[in-house]
Order: sequence, then structure tokens, then C-alpha cells
Amino acid sequence: MLFRSYLRGNPSVTVDTALAGPRNDRGWYPTGAILALLAYEQGGFPAVRELYTSGASDAELKGALARILGIPWPEIVTLARRRILELSETN
Repeated sequence: MLFRSYLRGNPSVTVDTALAGPRNDRGWYPTGAILALLAYEQGGFPAVRELYTSGASDAELKGALARILGIPWPEIVTLARRRILELSETN
């Protein structure tokens, strides 16, 4: 619930800004978790494995997620935020 409140209070926070920020930032780890969840929901553990072995750069991460989810990066950014808010509503 805290991350949902943070996102609602900070509409400029996106997957891109969270990934660009420091790792001790409030958004870095939850963003990574939601991206892994999106990969899992699309293709199970093989998709998560593909994501984790895609490389460490932003370009490699974005490319892997676009392949796994079958949508372009800007749609992934929107989907990730929506999915975080949906999950927060159920808890």
C-alpha cells in the first residue's frame, strides 16, 4: 500500500525514472519486482529466466521485456504502473 501512495503522490515516477534512480530509492526494487511479475504472467518461469539473462543494460532490459510481452516499451511503462496500482488495491 505504501508504494501505491507514493506513486499516486508522485505521478512523474515511471519505470524509466525508477530504473535511472539510485538503488536505495523507494522505486527501484518495486519496479524490478513488477517487471519480473509481468514477465512471469506472460510466460512463466522461462520468461523470467529470459529477462534475468538478457543483460544488465537498460537497452537489454527494455528489449527483453518488449520481446517477452510483445508490446513496445512505452506501453510497458504504462502497464507496469497500472499493474502496481491494481495489486495494491487487492492487498
